[in-house]
Amino acid sequence: MRAGIRMLADHELKMQVLRKDIQAADAEIEAGLGKEYATGADLLKDVVNES
Repeated sequence: MRAGIRMLADHELKMQVLRKDIQAADAEIEAGLGKEYATGADLLKDVVNES
């Protein structure tokens, strides 16, 4: 039972971090700091090159 509760608490913490990251990304886009891609392939190239 305790392990299940810990798993749920861990999941909730991860979800909170994800929500904050999404809010930060949305704020960047609203501020005009986003980057547009012509195709999904262009986006993939950019993501692969960041690694």
